[in-house]
Amino acid sequence: MTKKHHSSKKWSKVNIYTEQAKKIENFMNDQKICSRFGILSKSNFVQNAVRREIQRIEQFMDSNTNRSLVNNKIMSENSSDITAEPLLQENPMKIDDFGMKRVAKRVQLKKTIENEAKHGVIETKLRKEIEQLNNKVQSKKKREDKFLQELNELKVKLEEKEENEKKFKEQLEKVKKKTGKESKNRQKFKKELEKLKKELQSKQKQQKKLNNKFKQLAKEKQELERFKIKAQKEVLYKAREELRQEKSKINDLSLNIEEIKTKMNKAIEDMKFEQAAEYRDSLKKVKEKLDNTRFNIKKLNEAVRQKELALEGIGENTLESQFRPPPPKAPPSLGKEPMTDRSESDIVDSLFGDSDENIGMEDSESDIIEKANDLLKEGFEYENKRDYLKASMNFKNAAEILANFMDENNLSDEERSTLQERIESYNEHARYLKQKIK
Repeated sequence: MTKKHHSSKKWSKVNIYTEQAKKIENFMNDQKICSRFGILSKSNFVQNAVRREIQRIEQFMDSNTNRSLVNNKIMSENSSDITAEPLLQENPMKIDDFGMKRVAKRVQLKKTIENEAKHGVIETKLRKEIEQLNNKVQSKKKREDKFLQELNELKVKLEEKEENEKKFKEQLEKVKKKTGKESKNRQKFKKELEKLKKELQSKQKQQKKLNNKFKQLAKEKQELERFKIKAQKEVLYKAREELRQEKSKINDLSLNIEEIKTKMNKAIEDMKFEQAAEYRDSLKKVKEKLDNTRFNIKKLNEAVRQKELALEGIGENTLESQFRPPPPKAPPSLGKEPMTDRSESDIVDSLFGDSDENIGMEDSESDIIEKANDLLKEGFEYENKRDYLKASMNFKNAAEILANFMDENNLSDEERSTLQERIESYNEHARYLKQKIK
């Protein structure tokens, strides 16, 4: 309520000035009236108009009949605003004396109005308001101009948009015509694609059948290779058994030679030369048998060597051999030719000599070689059964037997080097089998 009351007080004075100024402006603009009254300047005319208005207010307020009305209309003590037009429109009444303060305020109001009229304050205020209104009108015109420019731009854009729409419609019609042709081509392509899919499915089925056949053939081939390996191993074992039997014959023949020698020596001591000659003839026959057995041993060694090579060739073609290291080199007892290109019988002869005195020493060497062969045989069998622990132990024991044999006998450098190579190969294969266990 206070803000509204304060604003009403504020605008009451402004209303007086604006209304009076409008009247004065209209009066001044009328050239006929100005020329009639002989007005020289606007300022004098304003001052005179304000003075006349003040006199009207004073006359109205001095009348006793309007005292109660003025009492209601006059503002609070802090305000000096008085609205003139509502008071003039009321019926005149006598005003009673209502205090010196109100009179002083009226006098002060009169003086302020006269001062403002003298110094042209009202005129300047009115001119500022007119300028503000003109500025508002100009700003409004500028906004209108901008709006018109934007409207024109929008019109241009709208025209461009309409042209683009026309072009787009034309292109759309062309595309529709093309799509009609493409849809036909797509249908043809779909039919061809379905045919190709059916052909592909049939080929995939045939490929599956071929793959299954190939797997069956591979399995059959593996079984055949295994059968070949078993057959070759059996033949090899039989050949080694024959070789062992021939070597045992050498031991028997050597014992017979020793007996014949002792008997011949006794017959010579007893001066029985005819009997000694018979013993000598029998000794020659036994030596011939010994030579024949040695020749058979050479042949059997060569046969064993060839069979081992054939077995290695079969093993290389199997699938399992692709994941295995190359088999260790066999010692001279297995029939593999050493670096000296000599057979086992030649090595035995070089080790123990060919004299009659050293014939009986071949038995210990043949026993050692037979043990090594048996261990290697078991090792390969365990490896085929995938019992890698036992296989590695057999290869390691075979290497130890050959090492002990090499240490216990005085061998040549070539013989030691060949045996050392075989021992190292057995040890390497044993280590490889241990790695497969992990």
